[in-house]
Amino acid sequence: GMDIPVIRNFVAGYEAGAKYVDPDMKVEVGYVGNFEDPAKGKEMALTIFNKGADIIFQIAGNTGNGVIEAAKEAGFYAIGVDSDQGYIAPGFIMGSMMKRVGLSIFETIQKILDGSYKDGTVMSYGIAQNGVGMSKDEDMKRIVGDEVMKKLEEIERGIVDGTIPVPARS
Repeated sequence: GMDIPVIRNFVAGYEAGAKYVDPDMKVEVGYVGNFEDPAKGKEMALTIFNKGADIIFQIAGNTGNGVIEAAKEAGFYAIGVDSDQGYIAPGFIMGSMMKRVGLSIFETIQKILDGSYKDGTVMSYGIAQNGVGMSKDEDMKRIVGDEVMKKLEEIERGIVDGTIPVPARS
């Protein structure tokens, strides 16, 4: 995608998570400059893969479809974003970072209907509110195994209870 604050927040979270699991983990970051060019996404993904990356987390909209295509062709794992993208390349998407925007819309409408909505209120939908999280589909379970799935649940609980810090927003 692009080097903009919201994407830097995704990168900071991904890097913090990778280094939480392995402090020596190297995270390579690349931007193609837009969200609508799958060919550039594929090219960037192959460049990063050829540098030795095992997994590529794409945060790139339609450009990310090129990353997924590269994963299928070159045989590496990708992580989807925004919704469960596992169906696009079964066996090559090890999971997807989900943004559950529908939940915030539903709850806002619910507050309007029950009279509890207040103009100007900022509501946050993080992992504790089920606003974001991993897809955890069957491919992910098969690829990473039970031990990693349990560790992921442990990490999620640590984020919710505050024992695992989340990087500040940029």
